[in-house]
Amino acid sequence: MSGFSDPLRLRVSTHDEIRTALLRAADQARPAELWSAPGAACWLGPRWLRLAVSHVAAALPAPPVWTCVLDCGDAPGLALAAWADGQTAVALSGTVPAPAWARMQAIATQSGTVLLRAEDGPADSFA
Repeated sequence: MSGFSDPLRLRVSTHDEIRTALLRAADQARPAELWSAPGAACWLGPRWLRLAVSHVAAALPAPPVWTCVLDCGDAPGLALAAWADGQTAVALSGTVPAPAWARMQAIATQSGTVLLRAEDGPADSFA
């Protein structure tokens, strides 16, 4: 993202946290990188974060550039479902076996999506 400062990286769980994070990023003239709670895709499904952030951002007068990272825990199948549904960035736990991780990385490379390690995300709580 040439021309942008480092993104404001936060974990979000609610619409209020999403709104606060987007407003904070806009106030700082930074892009927002919003991560779901650890393993959130396992109980909320593969599309909720992207739809929630889109909904909240649409209601803001001047939302920042944003991306969201859906944490899929140790469930590569949920990551695949999220990519198929339009989510561009997912995180998987480091407990995913190496052969599955390598296959997921190859799929991400081929499809132009992003695979991250969940452990590399921001702190667990909204700050």
